Amino acid sequence: MTPHRRTLLLTILGVVLLGGVSFQGFRASREVEQGKKEDLILAWVLGSTGLGLFSLAWISRNRQDQAQAELACPANVGSSLDTTPQASAQLRADLEARVEERTRQLLEANRELDNFARTVSHDLRAPLRHIEGFAALLAQHLEARPGALDDKGRHYLNRITGATQAMGSLIEDLLAYSRLARQEMHSTTVDLDRMLTSLREEFPSSAAWELGVLGKVCGDPSQLRQAFRNLLDNAVKFSAPRSDPRIWVRRAGMRTGRTIFEVGDNGVGFDPAYADKIFGVFQRLHSREDFEGTGIGLAIVARVIQHHQGEIWAESQPGEGARFFFTLEAGEDES
Repeated sequence: MTPHRRTLLLTILGVVLLGGVSFQGFRASREVEQGKKEDLILAWVLGSTGLGLFSLAWISRNRQDQAQAELACPANVGSSLDTTPQASAQLRADLEARVEERTRQLLEANRELDNFARTVSHDLRAPLRHIEGFAALLAQHLEARPGALDDKGRHYLNRITGATQAMGSLIEDLLAYSRLARQEMHSTTVDLDRMLTSLREEFPSSAAWELGVLGKVCGDPSQLRQAFRNLLDNAVKFSAPRSDPRIWVRRAGMRTGRTIFEVGDNGVGFDPAYADKIFGVFQRLHSREDFEGTGIGLAIVARVIQHHQGEIWAESQPGEGARFFFTLEAGEDES
């Protein structure tokens, strides 16, 4: 892989992982010899975390290429554009060739990105397993020697183990989020009542559960299961501090021809000023000390709903719980 292609791949990965980002850039030109120029392209990706990735390259071109590019853009040449049938046909052919080339490049970039994601998954998780494994061996080694491991040493080892486990979860969630951008939809009729009954068994919570009749929707079963699991996990986590935790899932009417679903809880809630930001990657409204998590779960939910051409929003007040709403297309039996 060439250095430029590797840099481009990292930039694309940043776009996929960060989600909801903006792409900005700067270009400067210099003449290197008669009739030839080089363009300095500096591009960067801005995300909600302030994280940036950039690509820097000198791209050579000649003035003839520049003239052809300007010919393809009517705004640049005004009334001098050749509008004869022959010129129009040539322009269409040129544009179609460009589209085909860009499509080929995009498919190639996606293949490289898949390989990159698998490499990252293996290369980052392997050292974490080693750290966790050797920390456990060190603890066993010291425990076998009376007095060799005091409370402070045991606390340090627990911190190491906890940090590696948290990093492993973060890597898994990032990879899951990035895969959603390229995952093909397998749409079918999904029985949400059966799905929720199965998911309920995954959460041994003491909360009072209220599962309404949800019916059937049209969508990808695995993606929808992931979205509901993340929302339920969120509800269980943030309602746990309450003495009378309550979680509910129900239908909440119709919107733009789609069914509205609501997943809510009576937990700690959040400031409604952050309702539009809560679905971003790494957008945590509570500290890790108070509530564990990677800050990616709701971003995955939002991406799943977007894949299903739906809308998602949240309502909450501090101390009064949170309610998440989203729309899905009704299944054939429900329309």
